[in-house]
Amino acid sequence: MRRFLYHLLIIILLLSVNQSVEAQEAGVRKVTGVVIDTERSPVVGASILVQETKKGTVTDMDGKFTISVPADKATLVFSFIGMESETIIVTKQTDLKVVLKNNDHQIGEVVVQGAYGTIQKRSDMVGSAFQVGSKELKYLPAGRVDDMLDGLIPGMRIEPNTDSPSVRTRNNVRIRGDGSLNASSEPMWIVDGVPVYTGTATNIIEGMNTSISPLSFLNPDDIESITVLKDASATAIYGVNASNGVILITTKKGHSGKTVLNATVQYGVSFLNESTRFKTTNSSQYLELAREAWLNGGEKNLDYFPYTDNPHDSYSTTNTNWHDLLFGNGQTLQVNVSASGGSERMSNRLSASYYQEDQIEKGNRQQRITLRSVTNVQIHPKFSSSVTLGVSYNPNNLFAVSKSYYQLLPIFSPYDMDGTTYRLYDNIIDGTTTDSFGNVVPNWKKKKLFNSLAYRAENSDKQRAVQAEGNFSLKYDIIQGLNATVQFGVNYLNNHGASYDARTNWAGMDSNGEGIGYARREESNVLTWVNVYRVNLDRRFGKHGVNSVVGIELKNVSRDSHSASGSGFMNDFIQEVGYAEQDSRLGSSSSDITRNLSYFFSAGYNWASRYYLTVSGRRDGSSDFGKFARWANSASIGASWNIHNEPFYSWDFMDVLKLKGSYGNMNNSRSSVSAKGAYNYSDSYFYDNRLGAVMSEPPNPGLTWETTYKTNVSIRARFLERFDMELEYYRNVTENMLSKLGVSRAVGSTRIYRNAGSMRNQGVEFNMNTVNIRMKDFEWTTDFNIAHNKNKILELYSDTEVGRITNVWRKGEDKNVYYLVRWAGVDPRDGSPLWYDKNGNITRSFSYDNRVPYKTSSPTVYGGFHNTFRWKDLLLRVNMTYSIGGYLLSSFMSGSLDDGRSVLSYNQPIEALDRWQNPGDLAVNPKFVNNNPSKSSMYSTRYLYKATYFELKNIVLTYNLPKSICKKMNMSGCTLSLIGDNVAIFTPDQKKGKNSYKTLMNGFPMTTTYSVSLGVSF
Repeated sequence: MRRFLYHLLIIILLLSVNQSVEAQEAGVRKVTGVVIDTERSPVVGASILVQETKKGTVTDMDGKFTISVPADKATLVFSFIGMESETIIVTKQTDLKVVLKNNDHQIGEVVVQGAYGTIQKRSDMVGSAFQVGSKELKYLPAGRVDDMLDGLIPGMRIEPNTDSPSVRTRNNVRIRGDGSLNASSEPMWIVDGVPVYTGTATNIIEGMNTSISPLSFLNPDDIESITVLKDASATAIYGVNASNGVILITTKKGHSGKTVLNATVQYGVSFLNESTRFKTTNSSQYLELAREAWLNGGEKNLDYFPYTDNPHDSYSTTNTNWHDLLFGNGQTLQVNVSASGGSERMSNRLSASYYQEDQIEKGNRQQRITLRSVTNVQIHPKFSSSVTLGVSYNPNNLFAVSKSYYQLLPIFSPYDMDGTTYRLYDNIIDGTTTDSFGNVVPNWKKKKLFNSLAYRAENSDKQRAVQAEGNFSLKYDIIQGLNATVQFGVNYLNNHGASYDARTNWAGMDSNGEGIGYARREESNVLTWVNVYRVNLDRRFGKHGVNSVVGIELKNVSRDSHSASGSGFMNDFIQEVGYAEQDSRLGSSSSDITRNLSYFFSAGYNWASRYYLTVSGRRDGSSDFGKFARWANSASIGASWNIHNEPFYSWDFMDVLKLKGSYGNMNNSRSSVSAKGAYNYSDSYFYDNRLGAVMSEPPNPGLTWETTYKTNVSIRARFLERFDMELEYYRNVTENMLSKLGVSRAVGSTRIYRNAGSMRNQGVEFNMNTVNIRMKDFEWTTDFNIAHNKNKILELYSDTEVGRITNVWRKGEDKNVYYLVRWAGVDPRDGSPLWYDKNGNITRSFSYDNRVPYKTSSPTVYGGFHNTFRWKDLLLRVNMTYSIGGYLLSSFMSGSLDDGRSVLSYNQPIEALDRWQNPGDLAVNPKFVNNNPSKSSMYSTRYLYKATYFELKNIVLTYNLPKSICKKMNMSGCTLSLIGDNVAIFTPDQKKGKNSYKTLMNGFPMTTTYSVSLGVSF
């Protein structure tokens, strides 16, 4: 009986589908036509959408199209990137000629609010959002997504990684300041509705020796748009972990109609930007300083100076430029291929890409191979589905150049006397000894040389990462404007690393110089899946408009990792850990799972496109917290007023005038802590000859979410459809901050996470888009944004001070304020260092008790300035970023400009030459003394540098081959581009031949790349 009912149900469904299809086909007719521009040239690839059926197609190489429409009446929407959309109501017409006008300045006009299917025009938006479309993205050369946004989004900062100049390493992304002290301040990234796992407290997933950003797996050419959501009205519906903002990435989809093929090849040459190279002394300058420090350190002469020429080493004539040996020119190659097409019922886009970068760090190579498929099917007049599949494979060979490479002495040669063998020792004098005749003679000693060239040539550090994703959705149109959607998305990341330190250099030797070799293997897996059930409503009733979404979301993030290491290898050919000495082998593993269940809704109402009201809410439950604090609520309310749509409005010169505001709260749980506590099991913990464990995180069952309360107010005005500007004020207050505070050792740890303290970020943002000149063949547009953020800690647990020696969190202060002893200069009488005590009196004695709050790393203002010039088929885009105010406390300079304390071990920055030598000298630096005991190199304001900079981020010159020529070559388009990336950087306090913020800011020199790109479409 059950089988009979099952088969009967299938037959009924098939009959109903067939009848619906026949009814639909009987009530349709064909409409043909052509789409041209104002110069009467065909527009190839223009989109045509039937609003009633949501079906569409695109124009062919002649701008022609054919589409099925309802027999009685249909509304057709014609659109193309860079042109104004055109809407035509078709009744009896069968042949159309449509003219699209140019409109190249539409940045931010259409904003995708979120992955929950809500799409709004900028004029209808209540929340604070900013979108960058594919039209702008194609002029932003970058190997990864977050680099493309630098300087584009008001209030958003991209802080580059200082570990390695690599496309795979993480960037710190901040939207409206740091939102937390200990939990993550990173925004939430969502790709086609699936959250991207970016670690816990930082946007990072650990790999071998270097970090890896999951955003580096996505090919920028596959991106259709990037939308940044900032205030409560725009982000509250995302609830958990949306307190620092949300970044939505929408990838490109296919289109109906004739298949369009696109191919792009880009080749570039990279080189070190010399102005950003850290400047150190050469061999003669170094020996001058070292000899002076030797004598000032109490030696009477240079007879036993360590670096005296000998038969093995000629220090006085050797001048090794370690920087040039480790760095050189690099090259990049990127190939993108895509095909898009389909029928009225199905569309598909297939894409593939290959990216290879040979870095300026000699021997380093990283690669990325991606495949992606997006298929949309109209299964039934009421049913549609979408399937996205993607995979990214990233093999890399990355030798991590230590930032201390600049400390290698220029008097050392990297090779032995044969000129090919990597040197492991240098011969130096270490005091005196007595020879066989009783004479006092120099005591020659071998000094270890940590030779970076040997490390690069003989050691290996390889990583392999695989990322796979799938996104499946099924949509049912219940009635006009009301639909239900089921979506399931999954993202898997596997990261594997293998490193080996050879027996022939110090990295693979023991303390006695015996080669043993050292191998390490590491692998991590992250699996994220999201299941969403939602219902969307979007209807208009006369002057009334309503839209809403309600749904349930389930999310699961599982992580596991394991590693193994060992030493004591017979040779360097077998490098597997299993062949290491048994007693040296160590292993570890870890795993954890986080599950979330969420209920969300959003509802909006507008009247006559004048008054808008939006409310949204979300309830999140997380397995990270205990049963007493597992659930948290987010909610927001926002309103806007389009004053220009009022009947009384009569300012023709100002065609847009809009006010809007919002208030709400969001939560944050992204931290490396669990309320349930955690234990570490390790070979290091043995008890009674058994494996033991120690508590790594004490439990706190009452631990709960951080909560951020957001207020946002803005005004937007547009003049004569050419000058568009918006001013926003925001105030974000974070309470119940996840803080790691000291506790008694009796609980098993010295610190425990608890909810304590509050912090505020408030500021203003200004964004302006202008059409400066617009003529028939020439146009000049400008995009400018500037932002100011002020951070303040409002409360701490028991008003205690928390932090490190130089960065202390204190009530009433900026989170990023420095706590330093103030530098008072050099005593001209004897060259002694001077400081100020807490009361402002000069002292010759250093003490951290004299620290005071002094300056901050937070900039005063920051933003971007972008100009686009278009003349006929030529386009020039110039992108600049800037940051004004703020300071950098340089660990580089503190570790190297130490007034002779370590001069016999490390090279010196060029500033060391300006030192005190004789009474009366007005020198910048104190007296140079070997093993200097004066503490002059302790952290103080001496090592603060102004962090103001202006960067010419990139220049892109593009020539679009005329369509008439392309047509003769059987192409629909051809583009040639010349690209300069990271072209130049300027720091106002830069002095010729000296170090400044631009030589210290990233730890490595800036990489400048010049590329040529050719794109064709058929």
